[in-house]
Amino acid sequence: MVLYRVSPGREKAPELPHIGPRFAARGSKGSEPQFRNPRVKLLWDRWRNVWMLAWERQRRLQEKYNYLLELEKVKNFSWDDWRKRFLKFMNHKKSRLTDLFRKMDKNNDGLIPREDFIDGIMRTKFDTSRLEMNAVADLFDRNGEGLIDWQEFIAALRPDWEEKKAPVEADKIHDEVKRLVMLCTCRQKFRVFQVGEGKYRFGDSQKLRLVRILRSTVMVRVGGGWVALDEFLVKNDPCRGEYSSPYFHYPAVLLVIVTVGRLRAGIG
Repeated sequence: MVLYRVSPGREKAPELPHIGPRFAARGSKGSEPQFRNPRVKLLWDRWRNVWMLAWERQRRLQEKYNYLLELEKVKNFSWDDWRKRFLKFMNHKKSRLTDLFRKMDKNNDGLIPREDFIDGIMRTKFDTSRLEMNAVADLFDRNGEGLIDWQEFIAALRPDWEEKKAPVEADKIHDEVKRLVMLCTCRQKFRVFQVGEGKYRFGDSQKLRLVRILRSTVMVRVGGGWVALDEFLVKNDPCRGEYSSPYFHYPAVLLVIVTVGRLRAGIG
């Protein structure tokens, strides 16, 4: 049996070698030989059935063999090797990385669903497999949210690309976060930690939040959507609650209410 290495997930795999007689499709007119002897016809049908079963078995073995080859390849997966192959492929096609990923980014929020990311690269005809692409996606879907930050992905592909970018958006985001956090009137300021470009932790939560500028507004990723930064802080910063104002925050207001109530009741 001759076996060929084929990457699973490729749209068109090489055809298996033809072994044995060629049988026409069942039901096609004038394609089957005519037999006068019914016993010969019966023998012919049985032989065709046996050969088709053998062919199907060979096909399944080929697929399993291809899968094992790819599994072994993924065990030794190297991001650096994959990166070089993909860049060489894109340069040969004379395609721009940003154009490719902007097409995948249907919501224009800088994030691509994991499956769309994998399918989009495989549609380019790049020599890869779904197993290998899952290994690539795992590197960038660190939080398991099923989303790929395509700008982070390109920056990892081409470190020089990130250096060429003017960090205008990141500066705008950081300035706006800093400005809104400074409005906190608590004795202990609401803490915000910048973990990376466009990535923050708010308050005591250890959850990493993505922050982007969408339609000229600084937005925070919450669940499956985006919330304006000021609205997010109102819900999470204790001093921006229902009673907050330019002059008071709700702990002080509550203290006044409790004190007045105690005086009226003649307590203390």
